[in-house]
Amino acid sequence: MYLFNTQGIFRTSLQDIMDTASLPKGVIYRRFKSKEEIALAALDKGGEIIWKHFYAAIEYKENVIDKIIAIFLVYQDTVNNPPIANSWWVSFT
Repeated sequence: MYLFNTQGIFRTSLQDIMDTASLPKGVIYRRFKSKEEIALAALDKGGEIIWKHFYAAIEYKENVIDKIIAIFLVYQDTVNNPPIANSWWVSFT
């Protein structure tokens, strides 16, 4: 996801992905049919990560207001301190 965030999906080449992941093209194409499929998998993984943070933040909250505030704080922290460089999710350029 780092490449997509720093270069954008459309400007990231399969060669860039291969070089960064240190994987040969065959390994990547056995798992993914296209660069777009890789991008979707990266977005899915990012979504899983953020939802885990949301669930952890609300786990011990007893009322709806506290849960909403907890979710907002997780979102705010993610926007202000992205876990993956240069983006809040992905640059589609």
